[in-house]
Amino acid sequence: MTGLLFATYNEEMEQVKPERPPLILCFLRDKIFSLQKISPLLICLSLFAPPLIAQQYTIQDLEVLEQNRDYKNFLDRANDIRPSERREPWPEMVRNMASGYIDFLTQRQDFSQEHFDYIEQLTTWPVLRQDEFFHLKWQRYGVRTLKRCKENALTSNSQEKREVCLNAIHRLWNSGTQNPDLGLQLAELTSQLNPKADLWRYYKVSTTSPVVSTYYCSRANIKRWAFRYLHLQIQERDLHGQELAQVISQNMTEDCWAHLKSDLERVLQGPRPQQISAFLLLEAKGALRPELKDFYLVRYFLEGPEVGRLFNLSWNRIEELSKSHTRRQAVLQKLLSLDPLPGKIFSRNLDSSTQEVLLNHLSRNFPEYLDGYFRTCLEYREGLKDFPRGNPTIECADLHQAQSEAQKEAIKWGRPTQRWIDQGLEIRFSAPNRP
Repeated sequence: MTGLLFATYNEEMEQVKPERPPLILCFLRDKIFSLQKISPLLICLSLFAPPLIAQQYTIQDLEVLEQNRDYKNFLDRANDIRPSERREPWPEMVRNMASGYIDFLTQRQDFSQEHFDYIEQLTTWPVLRQDEFFHLKWQRYGVRTLKRCKENALTSNSQEKREVCLNAIHRLWNSGTQNPDLGLQLAELTSQLNPKADLWRYYKVSTTSPVVSTYYCSRANIKRWAFRYLHLQIQERDLHGQELAQVISQNMTEDCWAHLKSDLERVLQGPRPQQISAFLLLEAKGALRPELKDFYLVRYFLEGPEVGRLFNLSWNRIEELSKSHTRRQAVLQKLLSLDPLPGKIFSRNLDSSTQEVLLNHLSRNFPEYLDGYFRTCLEYREGLKDFPRGNPTIECADLHQAQSEAQKEAIKWGRPTQRWIDQGLEIRFSAPNRP
């Protein structure tokens, strides 16, 4: 073997440390050697020889695994087939085995996080990405796994386990087709794990689907979350008018809006922040009936207006109502049916100068309400009517006191007395209560 290049192990080779060990051919001068005489040449061969390459499966191997229903091994080795060779029957085999694997786990009631993670990575395969049948099975399996996860987290009262489940919920939602039924199930699971979570991402698909939104938006929980989302947008971004109408259109179809609209008129009777949002939503969509707008803006004024756009609207609306007795009577009838009657502008907690301006404006333009409010107060005090919920005119005494103080100030400064309460009614209020 004279003349052949060969490498021997020596100190110089120790100093050579390539990123990837090269293949070095080592030759012996002697053709025959014994085990007792293993030279450094053989050591060199063992140190630098590359590892053996794993055996790649062929399509025939995969067919055998498919016939044996060896789902896991099949899926582990399916990508051994080179991309250029993944023609039929490979795609069909993969789809069948992926769906069969989920059926196999479901039949065994094997809903573990390990299998959840494994199937999730299958959803990224191009051959499965658009397979609706596979994704339907994956979502069903995923929901059942998440229910187990949720039960375990709640039973152990572990925040760490809750976070694991919430993360898995988010991943399932983003791993395939987002449909209303899946959204509702994930919303319920999320709310049980975190009652303060924002669920709108799961509900929005129900409100924006042109085909099924009218069905889903008839449900109370969908409408409740739709209003909650829009209410938060109004508060955080100070939305109204055309800008708000655009946000509504981005988050629900016209069919869905029709279902929500009927509820918003009832919300106008609720707590003040929700009242304002309901009014702005209806106004933005041009869905406020004139008589409803009259009623709401007068009520807003009576409940203690805050300086801003709605205050200006309510102030101007009351001036406008002064020109129509019919419209005032329609509003008055609705206001006097409430219990308690709105009247926070009568409260002694209000700045006296501000209160005087508000009462003067109401007295000039809508005196019927001041009269109706105080008469109701006297009916309660004198026992003329039954009020099961107690006094319906909570600020009545404050209104009477404001009238008395205004009279004293007028006398003190020699000004005409501004009368908000009929003098005869004021005398009745000052009289001793009936036994």
